[in-house]
Amino acid sequence: MDRDRLEQQLSEFLPIQLDEMGSAGLMDRVDSKYFFNSDILRALLPLLKDDYRVLVVCNNALQEYNTYYFDTKENKMYFDHHNRKGERYKIRVRTYVSNGFTFLELKHRNNKGRTRKKRLAFSYIDGDIEASLKSFEFEALPYHTGELREVINNSFFRITLVSIKSAERCTIDVGLRFKQNGIEKSLENLVVAEIKKSNHLHDSKLENILREMGVKPKSFSKYCIGRAMLEPDLKQNSFKSVLLSLEKILTNEYI
Repeated sequence: MDRDRLEQQLSEFLPIQLDEMGSAGLMDRVDSKYFFNSDILRALLPLLKDDYRVLVVCNNALQEYNTYYFDTKENKMYFDHHNRKGERYKIRVRTYVSNGFTFLELKHRNNKGRTRKKRLAFSYIDGDIEASLKSFEFEALPYHTGELREVINNSFFRITLVSIKSAERCTIDVGLRFKQNGIEKSLENLVVAEIKKSNHLHDSKLENILREMGVKPKSFSKYCIGRAMLEPDLKQNSFKSVLLSLEKILTNEYI
C-alpha cells in the first residue's frame, strides 16, 4: 500500500469532520461489499472527488483501525455466517487509533438484509464484555455472552467517503492484516469497499463506477475470511470462491 500516494489523492477531496456526519453515520442501513486489487483504487479515487467528501480525523484522511473479534466456544457467529443464516451477529472491540477511542461494538444483520450497529465506549483493560453487552438496549443475543472468547485480531487503514448529495457512506479499507496466536497474514494488494445506504433504491456514484469497471458486489467478511485463512481446519466451504478470488487479486492476476 502506497500511503503517500493515497494521501495525496485524498487531499483533493473536500474534508468532512466527525461532528458533521449527522445521518451519514447510518447505524441502520443496507450494505453492498466489494473487493479488488489496489491498482483499481488508484484509478477510482479521482473519479469520486466531485461527489464525495472525505472524513478527516486529527488531520488524517487515512484512519487506522485495530479490532479484536469475539465468538463462542462453538464459533456460533462464524458458522452462522458460513451457513448463510439471515440473522447473524458480530461482536468486536475496536480502537480508532487516530483519536484513541475504543468501543465495544455489536452488529446485527437481520433476515431482511438490514444491518444495525450499536456501540459502547469501552476500556479493554478494565472492561467486562458480558456486563457491557447487557447494557445494550438491543435484541437478545442467541447465545450465552459468558462463553465469549477473543478469537482473532485485524488491523487496517480506512478511507471514509460521505456523499455530498444523499445519505450514503462508503468505507474503503486497505493494508489489511490478521493476527492470531502469533501468526500474521498480510493482504497488502487488497482493497475492501463497502457502500452503506439507507435503502436499496438510492443511486450511488461509487456503485455505478465500480460497475463500469467490471467490479461486482460480493459478500466479504473480514472476520470470517481472516479466520478461514489462519485456521485451515475450520470449515470454510462457503468461502472457497472468495478465497480463490483473493488469491488471484493478491497475485495481480485480475481485479
